[in-house]
Amino acid sequence: MQRTNLRFARCGRFSWAVALGSLATSALLMAAYRAGGAFFALAPSGAEAERRAWSEAAYTSWWAALAPGHGAGVVVYGLFAALISYIMIKHNLMGICFILFFVSIRNWVTYGVDQGNTDGFYGWSPMRRLLGYVIFSLLLSVVAFSSLFIGMSAGEIPWTAPFLILYLIALPAYILVPNRLLKSAMRDFRTREIASTREEFAQARDNCPPLSVDRFQLRELERAELNHLRTLDVRLFKIKELVATASVYLASLVATLARIFMH
Repeated sequence: MQRTNLRFARCGRFSWAVALGSLATSALLMAAYRAGGAFFALAPSGAEAERRAWSEAAYTSWWAALAPGHGAGVVVYGLFAALISYIMIKHNLMGICFILFFVSIRNWVTYGVDQGNTDGFYGWSPMRRLLGYVIFSLLLSVVAFSSLFIGMSAGEIPWTAPFLILYLIALPAYILVPNRLLKSAMRDFRTREIASTREEFAQARDNCPPLSVDRFQLRELERAELNHLRTLDVRLFKIKELVATASVYLASLVATLARIFMH
């Protein structure tokens, strides 16, 4: 916990570095638009030279173009893009700190399942709410990233590399890593509970006569309890929720990659 607090504190102390990185990212984004970007994608069909000339003229008339007479637009757009970049970078830094915390304590903390909890998730509903907010935020980011990359081509990839890395690597990690930790916790829980249940029933049978009905009933109860534990699992999200989330991400990813590498 102390190491995690130090990581959060460092994120706060080095906010100036994040701000500089955000300004650099904003500059790269503006350079990508100057290199063609969405304006070339919107150009009417025709020869490439004609489309290139059209996109250059469209960019020059854009209110935030890096051209004479657009100084105010450049400043406003640059600051706004830097602000969005700052929020996204800080968002990911916080996410990395949280993931590192859970990874660090994986061998020190024993996770369990409260079978008597009536929340429908064996006591894991707070984790469901937390991940729900994270996934909603990620889907918003996916839509924003897709709208950015669809207007780019392979030639502009270097200009948008920071966003592309977050889009392809960071976003899936925030979903896969927590679910991987949860599956590991459930596996360990089942192993502990099965061993404990077998030991308790063995002690109970030892207190019964060898051929008694109670001994037979205990064996049947043990079998039923072990079958229940083997199939016990915490599913934080329903299949339709997972399918909807995966569909949005995969559709955005396919559309983005198709736009980048086919134009």
